[in-house]
Amino acid sequence: MSWDMNMEEKMSKVRRVYSEKMPAFAVKAKELSDEISNYLNINTVKNVRVLIRYDIENISDCLLYTSPSPRDGLLSRMPSSA
Repeated sequence: MSWDMNMEEKMSKVRRVYSEKMPAFAVKAKELSDEISNYLNINTVKNVRVLIRYDIENISDCLLYTSPSPRDGLLSRMPSSA
């Protein structure tokens, strides 16, 4: 039973974060869209997105924020929940 509690306690400290390339740099999404259209002959798919999932442990919520690339000209933003 203590193992289950330790595992549950550890999992509660894991934060799941998703990342996606900006449309101009989403090369893999474009390639996947082309493969779906050309190899599978499915032409009804209009928008393909590729998300990367990160599981982060032992980090404070206040350290999680969006940090866009310097190329996009936006400032970093703190999430509203922090």
